[in-house]
Amino acid sequence: MEWIILSILIWVLIIWIIAYLFLIVLYHSKLNLLEKRIKILFEKRTNLIPAFYQVTKQYVDKHEMVFSDIIYLKKMEMFNTDDYNFHEFLALEAKIHHELNFIFKVLKPIKKVEKNWKFLYIRDLLDETSEKIWKQIRIYKIVSSRYNKMLKYKNFTIAWIFLPFWEKDEI
Repeated sequence: MEWIILSILIWVLIIWIIAYLFLIVLYHSKLNLLEKRIKILFEKRTNLIPAFYQVTKQYVDKHEMVFSDIIYLKKMEMFNTDDYNFHEFLALEAKIHHELNFIFKVLKPIKKVEKNWKFLYIRDLLDETSEKIWKQIRIYKIVSSRYNKMLKYKNFTIAWIFLPFWEKDEI
């Protein structure tokens, strides 16, 4: 009788460890998928910059000066796709976001630009994409927090030998 109870407990423990490891792998793949989605959304938003540049060209004095930083940052984004570090990518995209906000502040007093349907369309696309990015980043924060908690507990088991995952930096 004692052997049966002991064997049941061992099997329950083994099943629990396998399920736990499965969840770690699932969270890890979910984080990688979210990173790809966020990167695609940022690239989609950044690819609107040339159109935004052309549409606003006729309304802004010193247009080249206003757009010089964001054009430089767009080039940086285009050429840094080989060395992929998610947090460096997010830092670059944050700079692009601040430049876009600056450009919108420059354009706000200009009433003629508000009547241009191309500008309104691009502005709405930028806002819509930014909202999608923010939703994906919120999900990423939640999943990375849970993933990191699970990894802390994984290190107390023999599972760390089989699954060499490292913590994800939270954003």
